[in-house]
Amino acid sequence: MNNTSKINFIYFATGFFGEAVLKNLLSQGVVPTYIITSPDKPAGRHQIVETGLIKKIAVELGIPYFQPIKLKNEESLKKFEEIIQSNTVCVVADYGKILPQVLLELKTVDFINIHPSLLPLFRGPAPLQNLILHDKKNTGVTIIQMDELMDHGPIVAQKKYSINDHNWPCSTLELSNILAKEAADLLIETLEKYKNNSIEYKEQNHSDATYTKMINKTDAQVFPNRESIEDMYRKYQAYKLWPEIFYINIDGKRVKIKMMNKEKIERIIIEGKNETDFVGF
Repeated sequence: MNNTSKINFIYFATGFFGEAVLKNLLSQGVVPTYIITSPDKPAGRHQIVETGLIKKIAVELGIPYFQPIKLKNEESLKKFEEIIQSNTVCVVADYGKILPQVLLELKTVDFINIHPSLLPLFRGPAPLQNLILHDKKNTGVTIIQMDELMDHGPIVAQKKYSINDHNWPCSTLELSNILAKEAADLLIETLEKYKNNSIEYKEQNHSDATYTKMINKTDAQVFPNRESIEDMYRKYQAYKLWPEIFYINIDGKRVKIKMMNKEKIERIIIEGKNETDFVGF
């Protein structure tokens, strides 16, 4: 078993990138002492409450977990004070919530965040999608010390990675899985540095910062009359998981593109109809 498995670290995660990083850590015998994840939420047409991705792993492996509804209320802070000790490294990866300053100020070794881009580029909630949209196959992962601002703190570790031309542009989920492996390896190295008291911090060049925003459904609209097939395919790959790209046809109907490749559209769903082969605009 990897020696870093003995390091006391708490893992904050909710989304699929956080899940992929965790699975890569576990595959190397590196197990968090506690997991923090978002509460279970209703999903689907019937709004059935589903167990979250990270909670499923915690339950399966018997790792203690906590699902706070709010981070700053008295009950949550009391729980955090019990969980987080002075010898703890708190690792955040795709948690989905901004940690309040009162939490960051708890006595701990450090609060660090894993971000799937080369910060200060693509700060914010949607780095993976934006790497694809902006055709950035030469990218990487960054671990920063957290402060009160989003993706702003000093760099603890950073690793560059280039996606193979043959596989680019890949989907958001594929890119997440690729960078999650690199992130897990980098985190293991970083935890060893904390163990050996050899961490060094490097201030980000804030003047070079770029930002992403929350994705909404309208972002996934494509415009075949003025966008190239290459641009449409990048959008298709970026938004394949959600919300899926669409265009408006000459009849004013919403048409969802269900399948395409680098050269052509293959399958569509016209509003109110079943999925069919694409025959033309």
